[in-house]
Amino acid sequence: MEHKTGKRIPLSRGWKTLRNLVLLVVALGLCWGLTRVPLWLTQRALEVGAEQQGAEETELLWRGNLPVLFEGGGGAPFAGQDTMPVVLARSGQTVWSCHMDSYEGDIFLNEPTGRTLPEGPCLICPLFSGYAAIPTTEGVTAVLAAVNLPEGTALGRVELSTADGQTRTAQGEREMDVILFSIPGDEGWGPERYEALSNAPYTLTFLDEEGQVLLETAGRLTVGWTEEA
Repeated sequence: MEHKTGKRIPLSRGWKTLRNLVLLVVALGLCWGLTRVPLWLTQRALEVGAEQQGAEETELLWRGNLPVLFEGGGGAPFAGQDTMPVVLARSGQTVWSCHMDSYEGDIFLNEPTGRTLPEGPCLICPLFSGYAAIPTTEGVTAVLAAVNLPEGTALGRVELSTADGQTRTAQGEREMDVILFSIPGDEGWGPERYEALSNAPYTLTFLDEEGQVLLETAGRLTVGWTEEA
């Protein structure tokens, strides 16, 4: 019996280019998806954990990666990076926070924590007290978030009077439904940062895309997540 052997048809240069482009798009899509998985997992953990603690349906405020300086205790940057996946959501007047962490090589999701806030715009620490997303960026000591933004807000400014007698100012752009502020700090101002930030009076100014002031409000910084405001 005669057996036919299949012959491989060579691809033209155009088809090879198209094939390579398709493979590149698939590879980039997989890489993008892998970077988003930690955030999706963190958001799902927040939704489930908040519901188990009696919260009604949560509304996503922000999700992203915050730069973190891990201090002592064996903490290590997540996936070899100096970032921590963080998700903020709201249910009624309660803002919920959840993040993915790592310790001695083990990756885990922290239990969501919530805090009931007063009505209107206010400034919070995105994470619970004692672990406040301390950036590795030189000159930046803490990342704080403005929530409950006025309608039409595009930009924001904050002036924060810390317990060390300093007045610190920062500006930020709207990201989803929050504004993140990188608060400047002095070199070596690490161990005392929580005391300096805790209950610090602040002034928030919200602006629209044209730079017009929408609202100016004052309050005291919500740092902890264990007590009602």
